Amino acid sequence: MLYEPEKYEIEGDGRNSNGFVGLRFRHRFDVAYLRLPVMVRYTYPRGKVVPVAEIGFTVAYAVKNNTTAEQMDRNGKYSQIQTLEGATGDSFRRNQLGIGAGLGLSTHVADGHALSFLMRAEQTDGFSNSQQIGVSVLHLYGLLSFDLTK
Repeated sequence: MLYEPEKYEIEGDGRNSNGFVGLRFRHRFDVAYLRLPVMVRYTYPRGKVVPVAEIGFTVAYAVKNNTTAEQMDRNGKYSQIQTLEGATGDSFRRNQLGIGAGLGLSTHVADGHALSFLMRAEQTDGFSNSQQIGVSVLHLYGLLSFDLTK
């Protein structure tokens, strides 16, 4: 299980119902997720240094969400106009799903314990249902592990 804090900022022009650009807006997302990857791993069984491949999915649950929306005034300064409920409303998604895959190498060191290095990529469905805010997130991880069992 991973605890993963994330911060994002989206800035853009607001448009009225006629399509004319109005004031500038900025959304700040300060969220944290508990993420559980469920992976199937294959290790090629020959050689001193063996390749490792894994694939699977992840589920995550938001344990923190401090989201704000700000609007630029005529002097070019931002001021907060909304907190979480106004900025994301019902569109905030506490649960995330993702798919992931990784490649790496593993070798046996000291008394048969394995030392592994893995690079993993994970694509999630994001944290908002709003179609106006693109939030699909690609996570890249570098993992180093030492097996305490033989």
